Amino acid sequence: MAAMAASGKKEEEKKKLQERVPIRRTAWMLADFVVLFLLLALLFHRATAADASERGGAAWRVAWFAFVWLLNMNAKWSPARFDTYPENLAGRIDELPAVDMFVTTADPALEPPVVTVNTVLSLLAVDYYPGGGGERLACYVSDDGCSPVTYYALREAAGFARTWVPFCRRHGVAVRAPFRYFASTPEFGPADRNEYDKLVHRIEDADETTLLRQGSGEFAEFMDAKRTNHPAIVKVIWDNNSKNRIGEEEGFPHLIYVSREKSPGHHHHYKAGAMNALTRVSAVMTNAPIMLNVDCDMFANDPQVVLHAMCLLLGFDDEISSGFVQVPQSFYGDLKDDPFGNKLEVIFKKLLGGVAGIQGLFYGGTGCFHRRKAIYGIEPDSIVVGREGAAGSPSYKELQFKFGSSEELKKSSRNIISGDMSGEPIVDISSRIEVAKEVSSCNYESGTRWLGLWINDRRHFDWAADPCSRLEIYKVGNRTTSILGLRTNGWTSLPNLNNPLLLSIFKHLQFRQCLAYLTLYVWAVRGFVELCYELLVPYCLLTNQSFLPKASENCFNITLALFLTYNTYNFMEYMECGLSIRAWWNNHRMQRIISASAWLLAFFTVLLKTIGLSETVFEVTRKEKSTSDGNGQNDEVDPERFTFDASPVFIPVTALTMLNIVAITIGTWRAVFGTTEDVPGGPGISEFMSCGWLLLCLLPFVRGLVGKGSYGIPWSVKLNASLLVALSGGGGGGGEGARSAGRKKPPPPPLQERVPLGRRAAWAWRLAGLAVLLLLLALLALRLLRHGGAGGDSGVWRVALVCEAWFAALCALNVSAKWSPVRFVTRPENLVEEGRTPSATATAEYGELPAVDMLVTTADPALEPPLVTVNTVLSLLALDYPRAGERLACYVSDDGCSPLTCHALREAAGFAAAWVPFCRRYGVAVRAPFRYFSSSSSSSPESGGPADRKFLDDWTFMKDEYDKLVRRIKNTDERSLLRHGGGEFFAEFLNVERRNHPTIVKVLWDNSKSRAGEGFPHLIYVSREKSPSHHHHYKAGAMNVLTRVSAVMTNAPIILNMDCDMFVNNPQAVLHAMCLLLGFDDEASSGFVQAPQRFYDALKDDPFGNQMECFFKGAFYAGTGCFHRRKAVYGVPPNFNGAERGDTIGSSSYKELHTRFGNSEELNESARNIIWDLSSKPMVDISSRIEVAKAVSACNYDIGTCWGQEVGWVYGSLTEDILTGQRIHAMGWRSVLMVTEPPAFMGSAPIGGPACLTQFKRWATGQSEIIISRNNPILATMFKRLKFRQCLAYLTVLGWPLRAPFELCYGLLGPYCILTNQSFLPKASEDGFSIPLALFISYNTYNFMEYLVCGLSARAWWNNHRMQRIISVSAWTLAFLTVLLKSLGLSETVFEVTGKDKSMSDDDDNTDGADPRRFTFDSSPVFIPVTALAMLNIIAVTVGACRVAFGTAEGVPCAPGIGEFMCCGWLVLCFFPFIRGIVWGKGSYGIPWSVKLKASLLVAMFVTFCKRN
Repeated sequence: MAAMAASGKKEEEKKKLQERVPIRRTAWMLADFVVLFLLLALLFHRATAADASERGGAAWRVAWFAFVWLLNMNAKWSPARFDTYPENLAGRIDELPAVDMFVTTADPALEPPVVTVNTVLSLLAVDYYPGGGGERLACYVSDDGCSPVTYYALREAAGFARTWVPFCRRHGVAVRAPFRYFASTPEFGPADRNEYDKLVHRIEDADETTLLRQGSGEFAEFMDAKRTNHPAIVKVIWDNNSKNRIGEEEGFPHLIYVSREKSPGHHHHYKAGAMNALTRVSAVMTNAPIMLNVDCDMFANDPQVVLHAMCLLLGFDDEISSGFVQVPQSFYGDLKDDPFGNKLEVIFKKLLGGVAGIQGLFYGGTGCFHRRKAIYGIEPDSIVVGREGAAGSPSYKELQFKFGSSEELKKSSRNIISGDMSGEPIVDISSRIEVAKEVSSCNYESGTRWLGLWINDRRHFDWAADPCSRLEIYKVGNRTTSILGLRTNGWTSLPNLNNPLLLSIFKHLQFRQCLAYLTLYVWAVRGFVELCYELLVPYCLLTNQSFLPKASENCFNITLALFLTYNTYNFMEYMECGLSIRAWWNNHRMQRIISASAWLLAFFTVLLKTIGLSETVFEVTRKEKSTSDGNGQNDEVDPERFTFDASPVFIPVTALTMLNIVAITIGTWRAVFGTTEDVPGGPGISEFMSCGWLLLCLLPFVRGLVGKGSYGIPWSVKLNASLLVALSGGGGGGGEGARSAGRKKPPPPPLQERVPLGRRAAWAWRLAGLAVLLLLLALLALRLLRHGGAGGDSGVWRVALVCEAWFAALCALNVSAKWSPVRFVTRPENLVEEGRTPSATATAEYGELPAVDMLVTTADPALEPPLVTVNTVLSLLALDYPRAGERLACYVSDDGCSPLTCHALREAAGFAAAWVPFCRRYGVAVRAPFRYFSSSSSSSPESGGPADRKFLDDWTFMKDEYDKLVRRIKNTDERSLLRHGGGEFFAEFLNVERRNHPTIVKVLWDNSKSRAGEGFPHLIYVSREKSPSHHHHYKAGAMNVLTRVSAVMTNAPIILNMDCDMFVNNPQAVLHAMCLLLGFDDEASSGFVQAPQRFYDALKDDPFGNQMECFFKGAFYAGTGCFHRRKAVYGVPPNFNGAERGDTIGSSSYKELHTRFGNSEELNESARNIIWDLSSKPMVDISSRIEVAKAVSACNYDIGTCWGQEVGWVYGSLTEDILTGQRIHAMGWRSVLMVTEPPAFMGSAPIGGPACLTQFKRWATGQSEIIISRNNPILATMFKRLKFRQCLAYLTVLGWPLRAPFELCYGLLGPYCILTNQSFLPKASEDGFSIPLALFISYNTYNFMEYLVCGLSARAWWNNHRMQRIISVSAWTLAFLTVLLKSLGLSETVFEVTGKDKSMSDDDDNTDGADPRRFTFDSSPVFIPVTALAMLNIIAVTVGACRVAFGTAEGVPCAPGIGEFMCCGWLVLCFFPFIRGIVWGKGSYGIPWSVKLKASLLVAMFVTFCKRN
């Protein structure tokens, strides 16, 4: 019996298919613990060190490395391998299951068809039985590029396979990819070699255009197909039925071409979507229970690879043990010693060999055999049977919910779920083509569970970030024992977005397998942590600090032992794997490079995607094309040498290389010249060794800095990297990125196109902003660690700390606001041609553009002359717009209640009758008469030439008429006008006061009197009622009155508001705005459209810093030049549907409308039409609504309504524009910045010191009022729908006046320290001096580069920088104090109108002796703080220089250093206009004595305070 048992056991051994062989690694386990012990010892030292406050920053990094090492220990702990015995298959298995083989390709340019053909031919020739696999195998090729060339190549390959497959089987060919076979055995089979060469030539010579033009009808489906928009194409290239036998062979497997349907409206999910489509197509055609998927560049290197896989799939007692079988990736033609560290041999043998001993190897994305049952998300039988209440076959409804509506697919899936491994093959697969097309449609997956099969949710990582994806072409299965059997998560552990910890808790993922997955997932995070650790080295060398123990300290041995042990451990792994020392070094070096480049960018990419700021992009890797020649390399090319391009992936490593070179140079200099000898915390040998080691690892980049051609780092990368290190030269990269973005611009949409800044340029600016922020944070850390410097006053350092913390917060706000810049390109030519109907504004017949009400505000005829307003109005009346006379209306609000303004507008209406037709007839570009007639080019028609006599006559006539108009307006006197002019027309102006008068509404032009399609827009004059007992709310009140008056008269759904001094510079401005208002699919995208403010006759280099060209990059509401949706102004949220929301905003009830809009029936009716998008007929006679308009213009109409709060322009701030825009954003609307060429509108910028500072003071006062009110954007984010980043953007602008006290305090620190013999900055000989120095240089360089990129000069940058310092100390400081006193109830804010330019008739009104670029002064208190600070800095520099000259400060350890003198000197340069005004200025160019005396009093008080301290 024993003999029989032994005999039976031997017989069983002979029939076994696979054997699990554990690998002993006791010595390696001990080495693992040694490294872990050293890591924990270093971590313990960091946590318990006495100087942990200075070194503790590295503790968390050491903790991270210890955690990663633990994950690696777990993965490598119990390795195993599986030996297979395919010779036993015949004795154990009667009939092998069928196998469907999937090949995926995506781009014929990056993945040449000849590469795909070799992969397919190697698969068609694999060994399988019965009968060579012809009936049991099928090959499906997915072409996501929808290329007829790829299809043609496969068709030609099928013809070649008729001789190639029998040849391989007849002669037992080992390598069955023709290009590899003929390259290795060139002397054998010349005939077949010739056939292969012909095949290659036919494929490479094939041209897509020629194929479509001359090809047969089988290419018809490719005719109008686009790569991203085409129907499904399925073609059976080879059907292995009984008619296709080749001699005694049974042919070769089926070959099917699949190009799934694609549509721009559906996400195609990259490779995961392609695999799902192949899975469904194969299910309805051959439905094999086993599936093999390979990338198009991975050929079968072992013809028995499928048999080896069957040993593992069928060789276990329980199917749970082999959900899928993964083949490790190997490479052909690889470079010696793996110079790029991408063969991953040690990872495959050590890490993945260890994972194979847990729950199974990871799915590598290619070279993997799956059970179709596992792909379908079906759990193993052992789990299903053991579960309580397990059901049998799934119902029809369950199948449809999971697999979709295809009957054939549901039937095939039922067969697979039932466990049938040998289903009847389909005799004629060509009959299933239409079914295959149905299941490969782009919307088939909708409403099904296919999103969870080949996991589409992990589409970006599974292919692009596959841990085994590399640039080389792969080969499969060098030796059979390398195939590893897997049993993973009940077959449901394919990579997905679910955290493996959760899968371990709630599903069947084993805990150790969970940790193994985490080993891979933390690779990208390692990039960030390793970079932080690597930055510590140059940081310490530059700041004269240390983060590692010195050689004289006891714990130095820990770090030295850890360094030696880890590298020895890693080195021995490579030796055991049979690799060379050079291979170890190359891989170690590449790990450092990859972690600081690819992994780092991957980390930030996913981080930005997670918070919704970016999207990951799938990038196809270029494949090797040399599949016909044995050696296609150029003799002059060194394939082992590192090459570079302009990709941003090289920027971090280049910057790190530069930084280490700079750091080791500075550190060596200090060590040689002894500047670190007396510094106890200075860097030691450890920092120098670490820096040197990093430079050795980064040696390819050091060579690349001086290399040429592809071996040299491009200048764009060097400049961007330099921007990170020293913030110099970033503009070039930005320009290149912008040009690159321009070249790759997507097809423009019909009306508007959103164009983001080029990726490289955007990242360069982002990194530059982050670098400045990091330097600010480093300065804060220095403050916290040094507590008053070298014996100095800690109070001074605390003040500096508070100010610098505020500056860091502002810098973070600016980084957020500038993070993702975009611009919008408009296509007004498409607007009228397409006859667009506004999606949310049903005010006209189909095809008509919406009407627009244009609102102009003026307040003081003295500061805003009527002639200025007249030119603005005339430019508006002459706008280009279809049926402009009927659809446009112009309303002018005169808060000065001036009969001169009304008279000027009346005269302008008469002039417009000739001016508007003249502009339209000759296509006049600038339609403000004063600008048109002052232009040197206006003497010739823009549509003709000087010979156009008719134009010259008309031009002369219009010029004379305009001169007469100007004289009539200028020569009119208010008193004589009221006495002799107009009779009843001006009767309402008699006995009125500017602040106490009834409403005056006059229709100056009613277009209904002209013939249809002629004339120009309505013109209505409005002067709202005012009373001393009612607050009139400045401009916000005027805008609300105009909104109500226009609502009861014309009620246009779009409102344009303009200041009286801003004329239309582009006659198509309204059409451009309509492109943005109507060009989005969702009305929420364009609640209002803001045009940036531009200025005519602006002074060169912006001497007063008020043109703000670099500022206008966002879409805040700026108070003028803005198109609003009236419903947004009414406080209605986007896409409003009151019936669905149960909201009362749009309630039709009289009570709700009365509460919200007031008691005017006409206004409530017009509001109902706007809110509910109801069409309303235009008013035939607007003069009949004058009394209604007067009623809604009453000074008490707002009382008891929502006007000024939830409706209209918001009250409570002098900057009603920002507050109103914020309210609109908080309702959920978005806004758009409209940049046109030429600029849509142009205005006049105030010149001279008083006007400029008055304007900035008014803005800052209003911004401060918003910050301290209930309208704070933070509250709007918390309780409304203002987005967080939009909130930060508002805080960036609203925080301007709050900068004043901090900048003033910081500006006073320099003179205070010099006068009191103290310091608030590190001295040049102290640690950390380089931080403020680098910050000063970096910030100013960053700011300077912004101006250069905007096309401005260095002088413009300096003028704006200087004015920022002046404004913050003057206008912003007074605004801050004004609002502070208002909050305490001690004062009230006052609206100050800025004076406007009066030069509307003469070409040049400047006085001969006047210099408009020079700073002027008056006795305004706004000049006192700057004058005092200028005086104080002069005194401080003088006193400090005397002390230095006479040596009175030598014995004081905390005396001021070069930093304090630089600060004072820099401020003196910034305040130089005031120094000129103090010393030698005269007249308006000199500071008045009253200001000097008050400033001197402040200086004397400060100096006295300094003496006491």
